[in-house]
Amino acid sequence: MVIKNNSNADGQSDPNGGSPASNQPNSGSSQRDSYAEADIIRLSLFLRRNPMPILVCSPDGTVIKLNPAAEKLLRVLHLPELELLPVEHEQFVQTCLAGTHTIPAIERIVGDRVFAITYNPVLSFNLVYLYVVEITDYRRAEDEFLQFTEKTIDPVKHAVMQLRATSRQWHWGLQDFETSKPANQVVFATMDGCVFAIGDPGN
Repeated sequence: MVIKNNSNADGQSDPNGGSPASNQPNSGSSQRDSYAEADIIRLSLFLRRNPMPILVCSPDGTVIKLNPAAEKLLRVLHLPELELLPVEHEQFVQTCLAGTHTIPAIERIVGDRVFAITYNPVLSFNLVYLYVVEITDYRRAEDEFLQFTEKTIDPVKHAVMQLRATSRQWHWGLQDFETSKPANQVVFATMDGCVFAIGDPGN
């Protein structure tokens, strides 16, 4: 019987029965693993240091991680993370990962505060990041602007209607008025449809 003795460069037996070359790690695989580890570290730092609230979701929609900003927000709101999410949350996560179309920002109202939630896929890790932005001040300013616009437009509409109503009278009567008025008068109309004739300051 022949006993094969596998030895390394120092003459010692290899207990795994392989050659020294076969036990050396693959350099390409090792490099890829290093890159993957670096990506994980960068992603972790991004989550931890980002001032924006971020929720990390698995493919089934489960929230598996919150960054410190998200944890703080939920503590202030006294709200579990699931109550912050829309009803279609699970469907949005799956659609986002499938890449069929982009999910628009979803608005959620919590008390007197308004938040916009955006779904962003991280395909390399098969995860979805939810970014939460408060837009309360923006929506309040928008409402105030609309109210101001309505108050401003209504008088303008009324003035335009009056001008249209009197336009026919102007068309037929203005020529006679112009020929009969004193030469030193100027005719003008206001936004509410009133017609005035005043003396010409130049004379």
